[in-house]
Amino acid sequence: AINILLKLMIRCKQFDQVRAIWSDIDDDMTDHHHISWPLMWQCLTAMNHIDEDAVHKMILVLQRMHMQQPQNDCMQSIVALVAHNKLNYGQFHRIWQQCSNTFYDTNTSPTTAQEAMNVLVESAKYREALLIFEHHERHNRHMNEAMTVLALKACTALNHASYLEKGRRIHTRIQQQQAETHIQVKDALLQLYTHYEDMDGVCGILASMTAVAASTVTAIMKRLIRHAKYERVLRLYDTVDAASRNAAIYRYALLACIHCDARETGIRIHSDIENNKSIDGNISVQ
Repeated sequence: AINILLKLMIRCKQFDQVRAIWSDIDDDMTDHHHISWPLMWQCLTAMNHIDEDAVHKMILVLQRMHMQQPQNDCMQSIVALVAHNKLNYGQFHRIWQQCSNTFYDTNTSPTTAQEAMNVLVESAKYREALLIFEHHERHNRHMNEAMTVLALKACTALNHASYLEKGRRIHTRIQQQQAETHIQVKDALLQLYTHYEDMDGVCGILASMTAVAASTVTAIMKRLIRHAKYERVLRLYDTVDAASRNAAIYRYALLACIHCDARETGIRIHSDIENNKSIDGNISVQ
């Protein structure tokens, strides 16, 4: 009878009425094996407002569903609630802390965590995305390049020194794997270190890259100039293909020459400007 009532609530979109059902269900739930937990889960996740009591029941239901419903679907529905601001970070954290073993003890698709992180990053739910990343790592699951890039993007977007440290730890783990680092991961690391103005980190990544986008080079040069790293600016200039150099790159390189009295290098850069037909030769360094 309860399952029929749950189906009726779902069909009529009377999800808040499910409270009348769970008010008679204790935390143990052992006497309620006749309830369809997947149906209860559908009611809980479709409610207009999810309070702390609802979160508590969601955790209990998740822990009792076992294989009655694919765990991938449960994970995706939780992420959707976060993306649509129905679950806040604290609620999401509670669910993930108490139920991640349920997810990872089943045959969860290896792409599910990546898909969940992607939805969260696109929704600017960066802390939640990092929480999934950390739990995935804790359960010794394979961390693919896409998940690593998403985690580094989240660290950059959160704009706090503690997340720079988290990004550094991710970088250290990448190095410990002793595998070839994908170019997208290097780009994400470069964006992380550039954003936080960690010039040692920037230069370390640049040393391992054969090509860098002109817009990225410009942003890095600007920060290097700000930190009086003039010789590094000039080394970076030499790594950029002549066809990719823009006016800003030439400008910052000439500024570096002025500050470190690199007359011969300045003459060479001026010659490069004259040979680049796509650049106006009149570049101001004021």
